[in-house]
Amino acid sequence: MKTGGVRKPKAEKTIKPWTIYLWRNEDKIEGAAPIVTKDGVKSIYAFGWEIEEDPLAKRNEDKHQAWRAKVKVKNLLNNTLNVLNWYGKKILDANGNIDPTKLYNYETQTAMQAVKQNVTIDKLYEIKRFPIKTITPQKAREYKFI
Repeated sequence: MKTGGVRKPKAEKTIKPWTIYLWRNEDKIEGAAPIVTKDGVKSIYAFGWEIEEDPLAKRNEDKHQAWRAKVKVKNLLNNTLNVLNWYGKKILDANGNIDPTKLYNYETQTAMQAVKQNVTIDKLYEIKRFPIKTITPQKAREYKFI
């Protein structure tokens, strides 16, 4: 049995991959999500949505407008993370962006595979809800998201 000695504290990881980080930057909700895939993709995907009035909405106060923008950014990032989780770097272009043509082709193949197996697409590729963390714009700068 080992006794005594000095233990080094473990380095705390501040940025977690596959987590959606959201913050309000004046009149915009912004978000970023770092990803690391098994096939070698290491990148940060980011989106932003302006907080704006919706003429069709019953409620248009700032709090509700911000909530709508937050939902848009969260959904865009969650969908992006799911696609990257399913297909990896096969759907990326030379700049690391999702190539719409490649994505369309893989989605078509997946749909055909689901039909042949007589299952729905979500049985082949599970839709995940990734963790969400709200941060401040200062923290976003510290993490180098902005």
